[in-house]
Amino acid sequence: MLRRALSASAVRRGRRAAVATIAPLVEGSRARLNGIPDIAWLDPYLVGFMVMLITIIARRENEWLQDEALCSVQSQAWSEITGLQTELIGEEVLLLSSARHQQFELGRQHALALGLHLYGGAARATMDGAAWPADAAQLSTGVADKMVNMAEQIDRHDAALALWSDTFDAYVAQLPLAKP
Repeated sequence: MLRRALSASAVRRGRRAAVATIAPLVEGSRARLNGIPDIAWLDPYLVGFMVMLITIIARRENEWLQDEALCSVQSQAWSEITGLQTELIGEEVLLLSSARHQQFELGRQHALALGLHLYGGAARATMDGAAWPADAAQLSTGVADKMVNMAEQIDRHDAALALWSDTFDAYVAQLPLAKP
C-alpha cells in the first residue's frame, strides 16, 4: 500500500514538473506557428522529442522513476501538453522504439541536447536510464560562486529557448500538415 502511494506521488511530481517546463514552450510555439495540428503530435520525430524531454524532466524531479511509473508520467504529461488522449502515445512509443525509427531517434537526440542546455551534464544519464548525478552548479556555497552559477543558468535557459526554436519550432513549421 505504501509503495503504491509513493509511486503515485512520484508520478504526480514527475508529470507536474514535465508539464510545468514543457507546456509554456509548446504554448509559445503554438502562438508563433499559428497553432499545431493534432496529427503533428503523432509524427515520429515529435513523439521521440516529447517523450524523451518528459523523461529527462521527470527523472530530474525523481531519479527513481522506472518502468510503469515512468510510462504513466510520459503518457499523462504528453496528454496534458498536447491535449490528446493518453491511449494514443504508449503503443506509438513502443512501435517506434522497437523499430528504431530514424526520425523518432533524431527527436530523442534533439530532446537530449535540449536537456543538456536546461540541466547541464545531468541530462546525459537519462539516455542510459542511470540515476541523475548531482548538478555541480547546485553544489557551490560561496556568494561569488552562486552569482556565477545564476549567470550560467540564465545563459543555459536562453540557449535552451534558442534550441527549442531551432528543433521543435523548425520541425513543426516544415510539416506538410494543414494548420488548425
